[in-house]
Amino acid sequence: MAMRVVRDALVVVSAEGSSQALNATAWVQAHPLLWEYLSEDLYADGAPRERAMLCIFADLGCVKGVLQDRDTGRSLWVTAACPVTAMDLLEAALGTPTPDWRSAKQRAGKGSARK
Repeated sequence: MAMRVVRDALVVVSAEGSSQALNATAWVQAHPLLWEYLSEDLYADGAPRERAMLCIFADLGCVKGVLQDRDTGRSLWVTAACPVTAMDLLEAALGTPTPDWRSAKQRAGKGSARK
């Protein structure tokens, strides 16, 4: 199953290829900064921007969320008890003057086999 965003609807596509649009308006209203970060494909000056990616996953009894800024090679990580709280924490982090972004170099330097 995959999801893609079409304006203010999430489209869930099954392995068989069928799709269903889900209204995302409530989610967008609850997470406007996160939505903007995920959906903007241009900078304020009009320069193109690669869209960010959001990943939520379970790890060792907790939920982790990572917002990957593919355009700048950095990521913002949170740990929570449930997926909704993870998204709330990412929203709150984006609302601070200095979110705790990790650069790709920081991640690679912590024992990763990738270079």
